[in-house]
Amino acid sequence: MTKKSAYIKTLIITSAIFVESFFLTKAFISYFETEGYFSLNPTSLSTICLLMLALTYTVSISSPAWNEWSQFAIVPLPITIGVYLNLFKLEPTNALVFSAVLFLVLSFFIEKSINLEQMLAKNIPSVFLRPAIKGLLLGISIVAACIVILNPRDSAQEITDTVEEVTTNKVTEILRNKLGGQNSSISGLLDYTSLEQNIGDEITTQVKKAIEPYKQIINVLMAVFVFLAMQGINTIIYLIYSITVGVVFFAAEKTGLMRKESTQIDKETLKF
Repeated sequence: MTKKSAYIKTLIITSAIFVESFFLTKAFISYFETEGYFSLNPTSLSTICLLMLALTYTVSISSPAWNEWSQFAIVPLPITIGVYLNLFKLEPTNALVFSAVLFLVLSFFIEKSINLEQMLAKNIPSVFLRPAIKGLLLGISIVAACIVILNPRDSAQEITDTVEEVTTNKVTEILRNKLGGQNSSISGLLDYTSLEQNIGDEITTQVKKAIEPYKQIINVLMAVFVFLAMQGINTIIYLIYSITVGVVFFAAEKTGLMRKESTQIDKETLKF
């Protein structure tokens, strides 16, 4: 493989990492804006999970280009830029801080993978890439939490709407059952639509009063909730990745994207 060919492949992979990171962050923002924090949309979640899995594969096949410094330009930098370009629209200053933290986290775990690879006599991607991929998934969780903190959606209003919907439906159902069962004439005189509206308005007012003193920390609590929820998703993504990454590297070798080289090493052992 010539140096020129290696540079071109590295540039293509780095560009792919940037594109995937950009659209993954965009997908997170879109999901929180349209679906909220408590709803589950299988289609949107599937898109996010597929982007996450694709990013783990792309980061993995970039590993042959990692050396003393290039790994920072190949993985953490394009991911950070892709994330920042989205977070910048929400709040530029804090977006810069969060992006810097993300860069450091990714760099730390990639360095751990490089050190682990150097200690292995045989190149086993599922082993030496474990720190880098787990660090990547941790970084994605941090990004999701940061999006909540930067607040593309009013967390307090989200809680209020959820409480209002659940409580109003329950109260109305109880009233229907009680009044309808006891006196059908009274039940017929009631305007349930108006009753639901009045109950909903009252609940909304009371919930807003209750959470007003804590409004400043609600986003932080929601960010923690989203971060923990992401850990569950990360477990599934990493399980799929660990099972399939060998196939990805096999395909990369067969298509000529990368090749294996043997290097003679001296191994130290302790004996009596």
